[in-house]
Amino acid sequence: MDESDPIPALKQQLGDELVAHIGMWNQQVAASAIGTDQPRMSDLDRNRLDRFSLETLVRFLTRIDLRVEINVVQVHASGPRMFRVPSRPRSTNNSRED
Repeated sequence: MDESDPIPALKQQLGDELVAHIGMWNQQVAASAIGTDQPRMSDLDRNRLDRFSLETLVRFLTRIDLRVEINVVQVHASGPRMFRVPSRPRSTNNSRED
């Protein structure tokens, strides 16, 4: 897994929460509760999270009365990275007619 891409880890976290709350239910009942069908519930049970978007997983969780919160934290201890945007070169045309 590419560590620079946080999406797979986020999907895993959401998928784990979902299965922890409804994984013991009958697949048909669980699918109905989250607003999907039994084959999609089977995908969740088998951890096939590449078949779901983050948005879909969040919606599934909210349908069983769970709230998803997102926190943004600083990763680099040295503070925010500063990026310098290069300025456009100024015209060197100094020939003005007075």
